[in-house]
Amino acid sequence: MDNTVMNTTELEGQADNATKAIPIILVLVILTVGVIGALTIWPQAAGGASFMRATSSKIAFMSNRDGNWDVYVMDRDGSNVANITSSPQNDGLPLAAPRQPYLVFASDRNGGNGLDLFISNYDGSGITQIQTPPNSNNAPLAWSPDGTKIMFGHELDGAQAVMMYDVETRAITNLSDRQPADTFGAWAPDSKRFILSAANGEGGVEMFVANTAGERLQTLTDGSYIAGLPAWSPDGRAVAFVAIIGQDGGGPDIFQVDAAGGEPVNLTRS
Repeated sequence: MDNTVMNTTELEGQADNATKAIPIILVLVILTVGVIGALTIWPQAAGGASFMRATSSKIAFMSNRDGNWDVYVMDRDGSNVANITSSPQNDGLPLAAPRQPYLVFASDRNGGNGLDLFISNYDGSGITQIQTPPNSNNAPLAWSPDGTKIMFGHELDGAQAVMMYDVETRAITNLSDRQPADTFGAWAPDSKRFILSAANGEGGVEMFVANTAGERLQTLTDGSYIAGLPAWSPDGRAVAFVAIIGQDGGGPDIFQVDAAGGEPVNLTRS
């Protein structure tokens, strides 16, 4: 039996604006791609649970059914399966762009010791590489809601960064150079803002809102406690996140904070 990972859907039709849950194991796989490297990303991903968003008419997924990892597209009922990469090297981790007819995927087709990113139409045509230094590891993280920009994790010589690629201009912005951030959180519904996080080395995590120029707009958590997994409200005015704050009992709770700043409110107190 082949290993198959459903990594993204919604290749046609309108994007679903609802927040979607991402299984923790796959989040860890994606966030640690710079550590585990090209030799282990494929079996690690195969061992994870499926990462799926609301379906429309197509599903993109990765599978090794033809002897190596490739990207496939199929109808939502499982019919009309097509291998759209058909490469002798490994291709996988596809993410479909909302409101746009293309997707991004990772590949080691260039040789070397890294993973490169490619954007293609969902029939496999029009492949364009996101140009990063040779032997760097890159993994797609999230499309902007309008499908014009892609966030990806980048690792080179042990240094990890959050990068943003503009599909129209092909410009790459190193957000970690602009701000001391090591993790991407979530896009705002307006596609103009997003959340970045930085571990402070003392067990805490600072989360903040930034714009597409990499400028910090608002600090959400002060770094005195562990915080992560942010999710925007549909109107973009508030952010929910998971945090562990000692005075609240030591367990994880769900908090909400105004995107313009303010004191986080514990919603669960469990």
